[in-house]
Amino acid sequence: MLVPERRLAEILQISAAEILSPLDAPGNIGWQRVAVPSGSRTRDPYVGAPATRHDEIDYLWFPKENATRIALAAAVLEPVTRPEVAVRRWIAHRTAIVLRATSHRFTDIADIARALDINVSLLSADAIAALHGLIAESHGDLENEATFGFSGPDSLYE
Repeated sequence: MLVPERRLAEILQISAAEILSPLDAPGNIGWQRVAVPSGSRTRDPYVGAPATRHDEIDYLWFPKENATRIALAAAVLEPVTRPEVAVRRWIAHRTAIVLRATSHRFTDIADIARALDINVSLLSADAIAALHGLIAESHGDLENEATFGFSGPDSLYE
């Protein structure tokens, strides 16, 4: 399986299509994501990552730039019907991992951008949608062990 391999600062500045492009077309299996464990928070940056399954890849194959290979035995995959929403949820999750180090409740995108030391004008439209979803999730009535980025409905990330 292939998943994106980029730093948070990069994924906040590029489109969902650019994040997905190194993964190659998913073929007839379709887009997937690394499964999100229920009932616990995780700091694993690959959880929820958009993924494509490529059974033809062997151990000698080397991934393209900005993609990485994970052995299928190491992760469970879930089907995805809307890959751009899956990417936005993953961006929110990756952002939450970094922001969890603070106890501050973020109320707007500019506040998050400052905390991440990134110019808000550099954020992509997909990152802005992801951060709006993250803010909505963080102010919602979620269980303490909810994994941010994957707790609210898809509509938060549209």
